[in-house]
Amino acid sequence: MDINWAPLLGECEQKGSKLIFKGGITEYQGIPSVSIGNFITNQSFAGGTITAEIEFDNIEDATGCSIIFYYDSAQSSFVMAGLGSGNLYSIKSFYQGRWTTHSFAGDPKNLKPGQKYKLCISVLGSNVALPRG
Repeated sequence: MDINWAPLLGECEQKGSKLIFKGGITEYQGIPSVSIGNFITNQSFAGGTITAEIEFDNIEDATGCSIIFYYDSAQSSFVMAGLGSGNLYSIKSFYQGRWTTHSFAGDPKNLKPGQKYKLCISVLGSNVALPRG
């Protein structure tokens, strides 16, 4: 089955197999905030490995890219793993309006613009890991 993507949030586009989020500033509840970009795919995920190559044009305090590998639409909750946004690497969840950081490592100051990062997420049951790609 072909993998298809559709943008949900933020200024996003697809060029071939590349998904591009343009970033920027938006307003949330009347307060300026960084933009968030989300894509959705036609594929389901029940465990295994997800890999992605990530590159940032520039780096700011809230720069990050995560992959949401579990989403519960009834609860508006999700679990994600990624780069940046407070830590170099992290596994986080959002549930009932609150963020929980389950695991993190590294200083986000080590993210560099123009460098390609291979993000590898391994999920087996309730175990989530960010093994070296």
